[in-house]
Amino acid sequence: MTGTKVYNAARVSMSPGHAVDLAACLSMPPGGTVLLEYLERNDAGDPSAEPGTLPVACDGSASLVARARARIDGLVQVSPLEILAQRALKSLMDDRVLPNLYRDRVDARRLPDGRSMLFLPLDVRRYEAPPDPAPVAAYLRAYRDVIAARGLRFVAVLAPSKYAVYAPWLPGARAPGDAPYLDRLERSLRDDGVEVVNLRSPLVAAAGGALGRGELLF
Repeated sequence: MTGTKVYNAARVSMSPGHAVDLAACLSMPPGGTVLLEYLERNDAGDPSAEPGTLPVACDGSASLVARARARIDGLVQVSPLEILAQRALKSLMDDRVLPNLYRDRVDARRLPDGRSMLFLPLDVRRYEAPPDPAPVAAYLRAYRDVIAARGLRFVAVLAPSKYAVYAPWLPGARAPGDAPYLDRLERSLRDDGVEVVNLRSPLVAAAGGALGRGELLF
């Protein structure tokens, strides 16, 4: 809408070298911005990892051959019939017809209005006993250095987990002993001159406002 050229990499992980190669592929001018989303549950990556092969063309569209190969691979690895069979089996695993084998994979908590919400146990543990942010801070600083060496602007976007967003509104939720993990990570990055956007506080506020209206943010 603004005429700004944007490329959504949409990858689970991308090395700094991969980001630099992609910027060159897109003819990104000096001063162009690289946004890296860091998810709270993730550990530090390896900034020296080899970039590998670009997954899509520079215009953001995969080739016809690549699309066909991905489609065939998907059908070979997981067939539609297998997916339907799995869904049917899971629908019966309700502790009445069959035992629910997935119960331990989620942590059920109650919202202030009594509704139940499911969270990943990993996210709950990481929020209540957050790790030292130093390794992730070092990784993001190294990432910034690689990007900056090519004349590009680097911005780290810190994305909280679902539990970190709702924990302040959950009755009986245990707060972290120190400041929230992403807040400590943000402070460390800012001290080292890394541009950062921390989404935790605005999302917590938005979740609280939505709960007040009887709605869910997500």
